[in-house]
Amino acid sequence: MNGQLTDSFNLEAIFKKYGIRLKDDYDFWRDIPDIIEDMYLRLDPKSLCSLFYEIGEEEDMGNNIFQEARSEN
Repeated sequence: MNGQLTDSFNLEAIFKKYGIRLKDDYDFWRDIPDIIEDMYLRLDPKSLCSLFYEIGEEEDMGNNIFQEARSEN
């Protein structure tokens, strides 16, 4: 990774940039199959790679976005 932070510092915000909602209208986490289905239907291969790259950048910079998302649950 290039050592620069993305504009988003949490998992939900990164996914939102790509049109993928992790939470429903009531602020509950959506089911994994629904999220994966959205990724499959909405993202082309380049966008999917960019999504994963941004997630990796945040983790590499020590932002622990997965742990942060778990603690919200």
